[in-house]
Amino acid sequence: MATTTTVKTVNLIKGPSQKDETRAYEISVYVSGTYETATKPSFSVLTALQTRYEGISACTVQRVAVLRDYRVTASGTETVYTAPTAQLSLSTPTVTFRVDSGATGGATGTEISDGTSLAGYFVFLVTCSSVTGG
Repeated sequence: MATTTTVKTVNLIKGPSQKDETRAYEISVYVSGTYETATKPSFSVLTALQTRYEGISACTVQRVAVLRDYRVTASGTETVYTAPTAQLSLSTPTVTFRVDSGATGGATGTEISDGTSLAGYFVFLVTCSSVTGG
């Protein structure tokens, strides 16, 4: 069984401004299940925005950053790899991310192994432009 990624909250942090349509969103996701390196956790930014804001029909993801890691313990942190990828060529922009463990002091650890059980939240800052509707 692979992981299931469920969008829990979507908050507009900033935007749009009078100069452009750039908006920053805080999106928290809950990841549960068994981690598989071949099928990394992911979520659709457009679907997340549509569940929170009626009328949004399109968006372009510019940047993705991690705001909060899954679990911090004395032995390290289970974190999102420092560069989650936004697949911008798709009609539904998707954020796909790798989960690492053993990270300490902001350093990246190594990818967790297949079969690792996950059940926790990750929080992302997603910057979008060209948000249509809403």
